[in-house]
Amino acid sequence: MLSTGAGRTTICEVIIKPSEKTYIEIEPYTVDEMENLIYEFCEYIANKDNPKTDQRIIISKEIERAIRNIIEIKLRSKTIYVGKKPKKETIDSAKDEFDKLGLDELKKLAFNNAKLESRTTNTIEFNNQNNEQEWIKNTFAAINAAELKEFAIPRKIYLYVSHDVLSGSNLSQFDSVVDTKGLDENPIRKDLQKYIENQDTICLFVTPFAAAPEANITKLIGYHLTSKSKDFNHRFVTLVLPHKDEPEKVNECDGDYDTGIQIKTDEIQATFEKLNLDFLIENILFYDALRYYHNDIYSEENIQADKDYFIEGIAGVVERRQNILLGEIKNIQESFTRIKSGDGLTVSEIEAIKNAIQKIKALENLSQRVPSFVYKDEGQDKGFVTKYIEYYCEVYKAWNTKDAIHRNFGFYEPRNIDIYYDMRVFAEGINEN
Repeated sequence: MLSTGAGRTTICEVIIKPSEKTYIEIEPYTVDEMENLIYEFCEYIANKDNPKTDQRIIISKEIERAIRNIIEIKLRSKTIYVGKKPKKETIDSAKDEFDKLGLDELKKLAFNNAKLESRTTNTIEFNNQNNEQEWIKNTFAAINAAELKEFAIPRKIYLYVSHDVLSGSNLSQFDSVVDTKGLDENPIRKDLQKYIENQDTICLFVTPFAAAPEANITKLIGYHLTSKSKDFNHRFVTLVLPHKDEPEKVNECDGDYDTGIQIKTDEIQATFEKLNLDFLIENILFYDALRYYHNDIYSEENIQADKDYFIEGIAGVVERRQNILLGEIKNIQESFTRIKSGDGLTVSEIEAIKNAIQKIKALENLSQRVPSFVYKDEGQDKGFVTKYIEYYCEVYKAWNTKDAIHRNFGFYEPRNIDIYYDMRVFAEGINEN
């Protein structure tokens, strides 16, 4: 029901919540932030044909589409003929304007067309005049593409859905369902960690069938499935999305869908095991919403059975998580009763406290907290600063990305970049190695 852009993801994080009435609310980018995005778009157009790849501007397909709609300079197509055969050709109106006007005048045209100061509306309610689901579909698509002239580009979209729409849906069991921005070249991000570390959150890592588990997902899961956070595996789900008849084409499955799914499950689990990741095999789920599309052999019952099987898988994750939390509550209650009765702490608990005290005392000495080898280059050995700069230049190759990070003092919200968080993650990786 919810549209995505050419990059097959929404323009921003989407939070879906049950509500008494249906409406959509956005957290908008500020005027200054949108001006920066338009500036980047114009630079992107100007550098499109630059032979130096590191000089080309990088912006997401979703942001590009939103900006084109805001500044009213869209891509258009025309039909040309190759011999007698018609062929569609895409015309970039922004490139035409740049070729005609130059960069400075293109920026002026874009800013004038955008009318950013008038984009002050943040909420729109269902008007009760159309089909409610159809209204959600169309209105969300318009907001996601920045087609509504009174709305700014959204930083976050909140979709509040009424009981009428949710009737029979399991969404009403949850406080919210959050669709985060897709993973890019740097998947370990601060905005994702807040959800991952939330004890009440079930994390679904969505991956296409052929690539499962994708490298970025494996990297993100691997970062969090460490010895200090093993309980995360009970909340992590790898959700694999088969396309067309991919399961039937798996080697040695003899064209059988279920066998193909089982073989793929074993392959995914084997990948995690090779990386020493404790991922629960029952938390590897599959769902193909279009499995029976245009297939007259199967009935509504088959479609519903697939949905129910997937929902049962999610329910199983929730139930196992609940049982773990109930077990923790029981242990706390037993410990409290033991201490209250005068039995005191166990030997292992006393040792844990002693170790914690020693570590805290060690941090009192600044030289022990930040040894010189961390930040100083010693001969052939590189210190942390040099290593991080190399990493930074490798991850954020495009100069415009670096420029945006510098202009925003280390933060660049449209790409969820926080270099101070990156430094911490990078430092932890060095320590582990």
